[in-house]
Amino acid sequence: MANCANISERDRLEQLWNQQKKGFSFSDNFFKWVRRGFDGFVTGLTSEERIKVWSCSDRAGNTYWNAYDPVFDHVLERATESELRLWLEKRYNR
Repeated sequence: MANCANISERDRLEQLWNQQKKGFSFSDNFFKWVRRGFDGFVTGLTSEERIKVWSCSDRAGNTYWNAYDPVFDHVLERATESELRLWLEKRYNR
């Protein structure tokens, strides 16, 4: 008989626990939503504005330069070193 009493007490405690969890679900979801919004806001403010430059080579061993400017959304592909320098100078002299 003591076992049955313990089981019903356990059931009652589990029901209370589940009711408390349901009460917190809105606030938990709200704080997750606020956190995601804040993370997006910070990412937007601190987005990378630097030009990305990388090189590539063809089969003959010639080196070409590529660049991407995220501020103006410009791309330079397969340029020589002098073309890359001119492109960068134009970007910084605007």
